[in-house]
Amino acid sequence: MRVSISSILTIAKKEIKDSIRNRWFLVLSSIFFLLILQIPYIILMLLGLFSYENVPGKTGIFLAYAISLGGLITVIVGSLSIVSEKEQGTLSYLLSQPVRKIEIIIGKFMGLLLAISLMMSIGFGIAMLPSIGEAEINSIGLENFVYGVVTMFGATAVMLGISLAISVVSGSKTMAISLALFIWLFFTTIYDSGFLGTMLIAADETQAYFYFIFLNPIEISEILMNMLLNPILNPNLSVNFMINYFGIGGSFEPLSLAILVWAIIPLGFSVIEFYSREY
Repeated sequence: MRVSISSILTIAKKEIKDSIRNRWFLVLSSIFFLLILQIPYIILMLLGLFSYENVPGKTGIFLAYAISLGGLITVIVGSLSIVSEKEQGTLSYLLSQPVRKIEIIIGKFMGLLLAISLMMSIGFGIAMLPSIGEAEINSIGLENFVYGVVTMFGATAVMLGISLAISVVSGSKTMAISLALFIWLFFTTIYDSGFLGTMLIAADETQAYFYFIFLNPIEISEILMNMLLNPILNPNLSVNFMINYFGIGGSFEPLSLAILVWAIIPLGFSVIEFYSREY
């Protein structure tokens, strides 16, 4: 199958422009930026209830939230990408052009990934630097900091692949948004509540807990982030589990591979499902 790079890039550029104009994207991006900038702590400092020295130690809390909130932005924007085109009738026009369906999916994926990654880079990279402080940056290390940003991009790619699959199978924008929000809540709240993990460890079900971690891309991303920012963050149950069985250095390879697999499978499903449907 011959794929046109120029067609993919054209679609990607269009998707970037549409995403930036999307009101969901703008609103959620603003919230994401303000959380990473730690506006709540700034307000508390202005009121004299919190000292600046305590801010760096709380940075990790917001990083975990950043992954979850970034996933929310991604699934909402991504889930509307195909279904909105269907409802507006522009998808039929696009398919009538000399462009393949796989080029449409890849183009949309690349465009959305670049747009959301740009937003997250601003929020995570620029807004967070003043709150971390020079000492904490030196402790983290520039390489780990960069890898942390890449980890967030990986989590974005995973949720984007899932949301594109949702957009392809959905019959309306309401259905797409509902499914996307359920998936996000499932990974961040229901599945990641900690209750199941605690029960598995208490029952000494080591292998089951291993699957518990790797079947949740949000959990994988948060574990990677915790490891990269240690000792600023106190390791949680999942982090301790990975360190005990793989070591700090040995954990990055399986976790990174898991993120890659999670990114590829939903995207592949989107392409297959997109080809099987008539528009």
